[in-house]
Amino acid sequence: MTNHTPGPWTENACEIQAEDGSPICEMLLRIEDVDRFSSPASDANSRLICAAPDLLDALITTLELAVGHACDSRGITPAECNEWPWVKQARELIA
Repeated sequence: MTNHTPGPWTENACEIQAEDGSPICEMLLRIEDVDRFSSPASDANSRLICAAPDLLDALITTLELAVGHACDSRGITPAECNEWPWVKQARELIA
């Protein structure tokens, strides 16, 4: 898996920051946004970006539980489960 800056991430003005205050990214507004410093879309995008580390952790946990349950309930090996398209897709997205 590619390394990433661990969470939590927070928004400070128009910048998404790591826990130590280092920048993750800067939020830019579209020209059609009314307010130069915020808009409903930019606020929603900021919340989504800040949630990314937690979403990744949740996906990893959910995938492992789902694969384990699917393998157990069908009496097959994890290697067989790892060949399912949805498992491959989830692992690719995690990577």
